[in-house]
Amino acid sequence: MTFFGSRKEKEREREREKDRNRDKANASAAPGGAGGNELLTGDPETDRRNVKILLDAIAAVNSSTSLEETLETVVDKAIDFTRTERGVLLFLDGAGDLSIRSARERGGKTLGSDIVISRTIPKRVLETGQPVRAVAPMEEDSLKLGTSVINLRLRAVMCVPLRHGDKHLGVIYVDSRAASREFTDSDLVLFEHLAQQLAVALDRAHLVAEKMEKDRLQRTLDEARDIQQWFMRKPLEIPGFEISAFSRSLDDTNGDYYDFVALPDGRIGIAIADVSGHGIGPALIMGRTQALLESMAEQERDLDVLFEKLNAKLRSHVEEGRYVTLFFGVLEPKGRSLAYNNAGHAPPCLFRKRTGAMESLARTGFPVGLMDSANYMHRRGLVLEPGDVLLLYTDGITEMMRPGSEELYGAERLQSALVRLAPMSPSDIIAGIEKDATGFCGGGNRQDDLTIIALKAK
Repeated sequence: MTFFGSRKEKEREREREKDRNRDKANASAAPGGAGGNELLTGDPETDRRNVKILLDAIAAVNSSTSLEETLETVVDKAIDFTRTERGVLLFLDGAGDLSIRSARERGGKTLGSDIVISRTIPKRVLETGQPVRAVAPMEEDSLKLGTSVINLRLRAVMCVPLRHGDKHLGVIYVDSRAASREFTDSDLVLFEHLAQQLAVALDRAHLVAEKMEKDRLQRTLDEARDIQQWFMRKPLEIPGFEISAFSRSLDDTNGDYYDFVALPDGRIGIAIADVSGHGIGPALIMGRTQALLESMAEQERDLDVLFEKLNAKLRSHVEEGRYVTLFFGVLEPKGRSLAYNNAGHAPPCLFRKRTGAMESLARTGFPVGLMDSANYMHRRGLVLEPGDVLLLYTDGITEMMRPGSEELYGAERLQSALVRLAPMSPSDIIAGIEKDATGFCGGGNRQDDLTIIALKAK
């Protein structure tokens, strides 16, 4: 598209028209020519130059070692072979709008993202899929290019789409204020062909960068999982008791945790917790909760005060809407007695061998971190007789769902399985419960992390 207005400009336009006619004549004479859409013009010298420009640019882009370097090289090469002053690479963002990804000027200098360019032209190229070549002498017709073209006193602008197959990546834009720089049809054809090759390189660079980022994230998650597994300690040796524990995450990281803490006077702390949500965030909160509970429990014997302090700490460190359900029991092996607080956690099951009865260790307060102030009323004096089994778990097991329905495995099925498996060792009890729940949900359809502790009195 060309715009002109003044007498001098009209005279220059006549000269440019002669150039365009020669371009069209050359293109029409080229083998398989399409009237200005072919790279090869039929003139050997011109064709050698064009092909060399393309090959040099492609080689430079493909030798880039990072996505950022690729983007800069793309823009630099666009500036070099169009002999313009500035070049800008605009990508489609998630909202379908064009945003500046790289802006450079001649000499390899990076421009800020606040660079002012014509926004009308890139938008038109994106919408129509057609390249634009414009000469703007700042007369009335140039308003069609947008006011920024006039304000910047731009003399020449080219903008072409970046496409690779069905992918619309964005556009590449160059401009110049030099009166001596006016683009011809041949310039636009060469620019289009360069853009096609650059789009292939950019798309490949994006895929490589995405894979590298995915691999980096996976390594991070693997490291986080390994650290969490280290946090999940082996059960302590407890005189008069057998104990086993199991945990499996839904994702790469775990929002559940269990722990065993050696406390003063031979007491043993047993913790199981479930952080709301999934992913890295809950995993970090889990680590924070475990560290706080262990350090505080060694100093504070009063379980109610302990939980109030823990709640206050987590409340100040955890974002709104996040909380932790937590059961923490303190076992005195000599007296075989258990005291506990249950902050909104799934009530543990206690199977009594002598009577065959099933007891539930009720909640004693709200989840920690949920509200600014919370009160707790711990229970104590729970004596474990030989053969009794205490089962602690997270709701990942009771919320396992039957395929094709919304029926949950539930607490009743869990208790029935415990009654049946109670004569076995703690590790076999856990394995049997997991097998029973997995069979119920058809081997999958798990919605949450899963953690179980089984404590059996000898």
